[in-house]
Amino acid sequence: MGMRFKNPRVEKLEESVNEAIRTKLSDEEAFKVVPFDEAAVERTGYSNYSYWRSTFRAFRKNPVAMILVCIVLAILAFTFIQPYLPNQLDSFNSNINPQTGAIFRNLEPGSKVVLEDGRDFTFIMGTNELGQDLWSRLWGATRTSLLIGVAKYAMPYDIEFRDDLPKTLVGKVAYRVLEEEELAKIKSESAKAAEKKAEAIEET
Repeated sequence: MGMRFKNPRVEKLEESVNEAIRTKLSDEEAFKVVPFDEAAVERTGYSNYSYWRSTFRAFRKNPVAMILVCIVLAILAFTFIQPYLPNQLDSFNSNINPQTGAIFRNLEPGSKVVLEDGRDFTFIMGTNELGQDLWSRLWGATRTSLLIGVAKYAMPYDIEFRDDLPKTLVGKVAYRVLEEEELAKIKSESAKAAEKKAEAIEET
């Protein structure tokens, strides 16, 4: 069994309280019988302690954790505002060399080119085999992953809304999730109906 050490401040406070009791109070005053008070008992049993409040308070006192949280929040914010920033390309478009008519295939990171609209552009992360900007593709894929993750909780569950879902990757995933949930619901209801029918036959 390990030894427990008291906080020096707590130990000093205990000593001062004990000294005050010994010097200022008589035995009758220090050990007086107090009548039972139900209201006082309720007050002593009450605590406004909150686990989450205590956790967040300790979390806020950790500078490294707060810095990491700020970084994550900044990345999440940038993920959704990136397409609206100036000089950004569509992640699905294949970029074509206006001089040769060929796509900018597999360019190295930092390659500087002239786009079809005549503006100078630098591919920060290069391009893929289809001439798509990998920088835009990275953030587009991040947005898609996040939307898929929250689609289950952010989309309507009623079956009549399925046809109104967007014809995108997120919409297709949402449609499939709704369809699987509806099939599972139908199977569950069918199983319950079969059980009730079997119980009714046994009773007769």
